[in-house]
Amino acid sequence: MPNKGFISKKAEWFDDECRNAKTMYMYFCALADYNRLKSDANRVNMLAHKRLYKKLVKTKEDNLKCQKQERLKVCDIQNLKIFGNGLVTV
Repeated sequence: MPNKGFISKKAEWFDDECRNAKTMYMYFCALADYNRLKSDANRVNMLAHKRLYKKLVKTKEDNLKCQKQERLKVCDIQNLKIFGNGLVTV
């Protein structure tokens, strides 16, 4: 069973903007600072970066899903036009 919170770096929607946001949150800035010194200011900074990263990932993923749905709708309409003319009514 896949981990629900896992975000694949190989996903179509995971672009450079997502990579940069993850890097800022996880490695260079927020989380590393908080792990070094667990102060309230570092915690607030880390949570703000985490929130931005998660929101960006969700937006990118949702946009890709919408684009795929739109493409499917267009394909369905085109298929109906192509195959609909060949239907025989009794």
